[in-house]
Amino acid sequence: MFVTLLLLSAAQSAQPNPAPASNQKPAIKMECRNITEPGSRIPERVCKSPDEWAQLAKETQDDLNSARTRRGAGAINPE
Repeated sequence: MFVTLLLLSAAQSAQPNPAPASNQKPAIKMECRNITEPGSRIPERVCKSPDEWAQLAKETQDDLNSARTRRGAGAINPE
């Protein structure tokens, strides 16, 4: 009986598991969207972080602006 009490008190006074290392990155919440590729009727589920979606939107807008500029320049100065 005494040994059981001794083991129980030792287990209660033991240090809890240490906290995870602080250098681990926090979990990033993923954002999923259904994307339909041109020529397809079936959407594909794509999951990315909010930063990745913002980067993709910026790149898409830059491509659109450069296409408009090229098309506009060609119409103004035909060669």
